[in-house]
Amino acid sequence: MLLSVFLAVQNIKSDAQQVKTPLSGDRLNSSLDYFYANTNDTIFQQALQRSKVLFTTDGVTDSLAKQLVFTEKLLFQSVEDSGLLNLHPLNKDSIFSLCDLAANLLQPLPPENNNRYYATALHNLGFYYKGIWGNLPSDYMLAFNLFTKAKEIREKTKETNRKNY
Repeated sequence: MLLSVFLAVQNIKSDAQQVKTPLSGDRLNSSLDYFYANTNDTIFQQALQRSKVLFTTDGVTDSLAKQLVFTEKLLFQSVEDSGLLNLHPLNKDSIFSLCDLAANLLQPLPPENNNRYYATALHNLGFYYKGIWGNLPSDYMLAFNLFTKAKEIREKTKETNRKNY
């Protein structure tokens, strides 16, 4: 009896920590697979694989969020390095899709619309509009709005987040 109560409490705790999302896991897995197949950067490939494992085993959690924003950082470094070499093996629409998907997946994480990883995902999406797309004034305005929203979240949550945010 005591064991079944303990297990029930553990299930409630894990359900509370995991956010359910209506977005299909197939979309994230497909996106991660695309980048894995189209890069030779082993560190980036390991980050992609880790993201996929976390998503498959745990769903959308803070652990996945942290890994996704790290993976996006590596993606932008890869794109920047490719740009320096005048190579662009990664499709811009696929980059946008991953950045947009990450922001949408992380938005409902607690505290909803105010999670630090969501703020980082918004910042990364803004970086995408400004740096990769960024040919039209509307792209700069979208980037500015995303940067502003990310900054507002960071300012709201700075007392509750760790120093190394």
